[in-house]
Parts: sequence; C-alpha cells; structure tokens
Amino acid sequence: MDRDRMYLSSHVHVPEKLIEEEGLPPDHVNAARRKQAPAWWMSWEFYLIVLLAVGLRLYRIDTAQYMTDHNTFYQMAHDAVAHGLWPISGNRSSTGPLIPPLFIYIMMLPAAITADPVAGNILIALCNSAAVILTYLFVRRYYGRLAGTISALLYATAVNVIIFSRDIWQPDLLPLLSVLLLFLLFRGVVQRKPYWFAPAVLLLAAMYQLHSTAVYLAIPFLVALVLAFKTIRWRELPLTVLGLLLLFAPYLYLERRRHYQDIVDLFRVATKPPVFSKDALLMYDTWIHSFVRNQFYSVMPSHQSADTHLIPSNAHSILLNTPLQLIAQLSQPESLLMSVLLVGAWLMAAVLILWPFGSAQKQPGLMGWWKNLWHSPQRHGLLLLLVWQGTVLLLLRHSSNVYIYIHYLIYLLPGPFILIGLLLARIIQWVRHLRISWQWPLRSGFYVLVGLIVLVQTAGSAGWLIDHARGNFDNTYAFPQYFDLATMQRIVHQSDQLAQQHQLSRVYINIHGDDVPSVTYLAQFAHTPISVTDAAQCLTIPDVASGPVVYVTDPNRPDIDALLKRYTTITSVDTIQHPGGAPLKMYVLSAKPESQPALHLSEGLQLLSQQADVVSAGDGNPHTLVTRWKIQNSTVPEPRKSYNYRFQVPENLGLMARDFRNTYGANSAPSCSLSRNWSGDELIPLVAFNGPEPQHLSMEIEKFVTTPQHYDHGALKMVTFDVVNGPHISLQTADGTGTIPFSVTDQT
Repeated sequence: MDRDRMYLSSHVHVPEKLIEEEGLPPDHVNAARRKQAPAWWMSWEFYLIVLLAVGLRLYRIDTAQYMTDHNTFYQMAHDAVAHGLWPISGNRSSTGPLIPPLFIYIMMLPAAITADPVAGNILIALCNSAAVILTYLFVRRYYGRLAGTISALLYATAVNVIIFSRDIWQPDLLPLLSVLLLFLLFRGVVQRKPYWFAPAVLLLAAMYQLHSTAVYLAIPFLVALVLAFKTIRWRELPLTVLGLLLLFAPYLYLERRRHYQDIVDLFRVATKPPVFSKDALLMYDTWIHSFVRNQFYSVMPSHQSADTHLIPSNAHSILLNTPLQLIAQLSQPESLLMSVLLVGAWLMAAVLILWPFGSAQKQPGLMGWWKNLWHSPQRHGLLLLLVWQGTVLLLLRHSSNVYIYIHYLIYLLPGPFILIGLLLARIIQWVRHLRISWQWPLRSGFYVLVGLIVLVQTAGSAGWLIDHARGNFDNTYAFPQYFDLATMQRIVHQSDQLAQQHQLSRVYINIHGDDVPSVTYLAQFAHTPISVTDAAQCLTIPDVASGPVVYVTDPNRPDIDALLKRYTTITSVDTIQHPGGAPLKMYVLSAKPESQPALHLSEGLQLLSQQADVVSAGDGNPHTLVTRWKIQNSTVPEPRKSYNYRFQVPENLGLMARDFRNTYGANSAPSCSLSRNWSGDELIPLVAFNGPEPQHLSMEIEKFVTTPQHYDHGALKMVTFDVVNGPHISLQTADGTGTIPFSVTDQT
C-alpha cells in the first residue's frame, strides 16, 4: 500500500483480518509499514498549509465585519466579565427563538483579557486555522498524505470559507467542531475503539447551541451509532446525561422562567407548511467557488442585481490593476472545474461504498455483498462522509417562512474539500499505476492542476482581503450596510482624538440605527464622553453653555448636515474613512443662542418653540417635520441601556421612515434613542411625511428607558439578548395637558 492509497494510511492500525477482507495482502501491508511516510510535523506541506490558513485568516483582522450581532456577542461577554451580568441566552435566530448562550461564554475568554473586540476576531480566526490543520491531519491519517495535503490546501485558500472565518459570529466555530466530530466518529466506526460516544454527543450539543442547522449532524451520528454500537460502554451514558445538563443548564433555567416559549416557537416554525427550493444546493456549491455570492440575492429584490463576483465592481481592485489579473481571469473556469470535481467526488464515494475496487468478496450474491460491506471499516468511513454531506439535500425542503442563507451550511465544512481531495488523490493513484510511457507526465500534469487551483484560490482570496481593507468594493452588498471593526474604532478614536487636541468636553455621534450599539459600546472606552444617537430618528445638539463640541454625522444624511447649519455654527474639520462607502463627516460646532422655552413638561423636558418647521430634502423625497426640545435631566451610559423619547403625531400625516440609503417606507412616529445626554441638550425629532402639509398639528410625547432583560436570582444577575422597555411615561404640561399644539411653517 503506497502513501497515496485511497483507504487507510499506514499510520492507522487495522487488524490483518480486516485488511485481508479488503483485498490487500499482508506482505503489501508489511512493506507499507516498513516504508513509513515522515511524521506530519516533519512534512514540508504541513508548514505551507499553516502559513496559508493563518495568514489569510489573520490578515488585517481588524477589517472583519462588525455589525449588530457581532457587537452584541462581544459586549455581552465583556459585560459578564466587567459588570457581572451573566448571559443565559444568545441572540435570536433568524426564525425568532432565543438560542443558548454557549458562544458568549466562549467570547468571555478574550473579553477577560481585553475589551477590544479584535481579540474575538483573532480567536475565531485561530479556531478556523486549527480547523484547516485538523483537516490535514484527519485526511492524512485515514486516507493518506496526498489526499490530506490537497484537501487542506483547497480548504485553507477558499474565499467564501475565509469570509466566515474572521468575525465574531457563532456559526463560524462550526468547522472546527465538525472536524473534531469526524475524529470521534471515525474512532468508533473505522478504528473500532471505545469512548467516542459521550464526547460525540456533547460535541453535537455544543454545535447545536452555535447554530440549529447542526442538528442535521445527528444523522451521520446515528449511522455511526448503528455501525459501531458494540464499541459503546454503558458507563458513558450517565456521563453523557450529566454533560448535557451542564451544557443546557442556563438555557433550561431561562426557558423555565419563560414557560418554554422559545421551544414552542421552534416547533411552530418547524411545523410550518414546507416549500421546495434549490437555494441550498446553490449555496453548497458556493463554498468551493472563487467568487463571493451575495447571500441576500434570493431574499431582497434590491440585492438581486448586486455584484457577486470575486472581483469587486471597483476600478481600483488589485485583481484588475496588478499582475494578479492574469491569475484572477482563471477564477470562473476554476470555479466550474471545482463544481465538476465535487460532483465527481460524490459519485466516486458512492461507487467505492457500493463496489470497492480490489475488494475480495468471499461470498457471492447480495448476502455476500452485505457481509463485505458490514465488515469493511473503510467503506463505513466513506459512508459517514457521504451521509454528512448528503444532509444538504434535506435543506431543499424547508419551512415556508425560512430563507436559506449560506451560513446555514457551515456545518458541512470542510466536507466538500475533503471529498475533492479524495477524488484527486484517487485519480493520481490510478495514473501512478498505469503502465504507459507517458504515465509520469500525466501524473505531473495532475499535480500542476492541483497547484494551479490552489494558486487561483490564494490569489483571489488575498485580493478580496486587500480590496476590503482598502475599500475597493460597494458597501451596500451587505445589509443594512457593511461596517468593519476598524471603521467603528476609527469613528470613536478620531472624534475622541480631535476633542482632546482642541480640549473639547464632549463628542456627539449621529449614525444609522443598526450601528448605534456598536459605536456606543466602543465609546465607553474613549477619554472624552460620547453621546450616540440614531440618525434615522433624531439628532441632539449641545446648549450654548457647553461650548464647542465634536460632532460626527452619518454620510448618507445630507439633510442632517443642513439642519446643523441652520441651528448651530459648524466648521468642517475632517472626515472618517468608511471602506466601500462615503466617509463620515466630522465637525466642530457650537450652539446658537436660543429663546426662552415655550412650555415646561414633566420629566425635565422643555419645548423651545410651538412652531414646527417643514424642511424639504429635495429630489422628490418626503418632507421632514422638525420640532425643538430641551432635556433638563442628564443621564449616564450603562451596559445596553438607552433613554428614549417617542413623539406621536397624527397618522394622516403620512409618516415615512428612512433606511441607510436615505430611501423611505411606511413607519410609525420617531422614537429618539440616546446612549446618554447632558443637561441642556437639545433634542430634534425628525418626522418624515408624504401627506399634505398641515397648518396646525398636535403631538404627544412619551418617555421610557430600555434595559437588558433580567432574570436575577438573588445576587446573581442574569440577562438575555433581549432588551425590554420600562414604563412609558406620558409627559404633560404644568396644567396636566398631554397634547401639545403646533403651528407649521414651511422652511423650504
């Protein structure tokens, strides 16, 4: 048996009887054992695999995506370490139910060292690098050095895999656990050794907590259970039950307090009428392609026309303007070839399971075939791989209210690359045994082909990473828009630095609502106090007594810039680069003197004027109704806490809402959410409407506080991902009136 043999490598002990039944004479086995391949740590390809895996995953790790979910995971981990707020749930799944908190517990490891989320990115990148290395070791152990090398190199350099190997997101840990699960299943099924059952069950439970689609891994586990039931020891069962209780204890406590509402919701989703969709197969094929598929293409019509190719739609891409373009041009034929190889790998695995070439079948007929299959650990291993990857077919039929995203299929990694590696190694082995004069050139040609595939993937992945670091892409390909960690940190750092240079006491950041939590979390570590507000709903400005302040505005809201020029004295100072999008604007502004308040309301809110201004945004956009209020009470920032004012206006006004592209849709009245405020701050709610302009209107105001949902037990503070609103307090004038009248003036 040479080192490229398709089945077990010579490093794995298999009884002579089983090897004879597979058709491999004992003298060949002894020769193979005498001619051992070098240990994995002495093999040159191991260090190449490590270099590519670690380098591509850690390159400019600060430019990994950092949006609402990423921030919430790391902030909850930091709050647990710094403030004793113990999480008992993760975030909500795309189908609605709360998920278990295991991923947040994992993030507590880097959060205990530093509050900087880049540590979480690094941990994810290292875990995925470990997944590549373990893929090499697994395939090499069971299928030979060549198959392990090809599988690991293809997996290490695939661009779509790299994208899901760098940011703080719970599905990104699944590939590492998938490879560990393979080791355990093969221990029982192929090596026929005990003590695989309990760790495999606990690993499956952990993977389910990371993403619910990992439940499909129960299918290859059940196959392994049937094939290796004799290796299970009864003493493993109580340990398994105890481990499961410990893993799910926080979540079970939460569900008991919530009357198992999330479990009920999960079953409700699962019992929805099913639909058939080929999206799962398209996404599965995407893992091996050298282009980036827009995961929202099937969900949001506005994204269906977005560029999905590896080469970004930007003239400055290094894949268009450097010698790399010679390699990048091969990405499309290379992707097509990989698809063909993947189909071929599936067929090869199926054929080798049903009809293993060179196997000695002792009994003829169907019964002999069955006995040969039952006693063949090598075919069992291939069966596990094929069943694992075959679960993607179950996703073709899914609940009608569930969309299939590419991250739903992360649990299948690194399966496609393992199968392709086995196929190519098998082909090279077959060519190696051909007795023809051009056998060596043909075999060398296949080695060159493998090298060319790896080269194209590496160039494309490196180009994608560099382009993203430089901003050579359109940030609207993500939803709501692409923000990386470096940009979030620049927003806070540059504004803080400017305030310190000019000795200014405050910073105000007005940004799109989905990015408010991320900036708010990072702002707490700045030297200068920072207030963050949602640009889609309102803006806040200081009073005259505060003096000059730093003010940062959302790049997609020129109307806010216009309002700042109307109500304050501003000086443009600098911009904050936002890769793939327009830079954020940074001002130094001072408030203009204001008149005495027209009305005093309860809870420390004052109305500056009973005249409401109507401002036009132009270009056919709806009008904006502007009113001006002063907040008398100051507030301080607390973990995931916000201070809110809701302004109710007549529904016949035709209320609209802005999204990050400055486009509009139907909405209710604005709810101004503040991370903090100072006494004297002016609050300006922005009411966009498309109805007829009124001459008079009335408004009602509510005040409430939003905090994390608590399920405390004595001194133990336990929180969930959800936030809850405190009591809504209706604000009233001194005479008890809750409805405030306004006259409307057109300022267009």
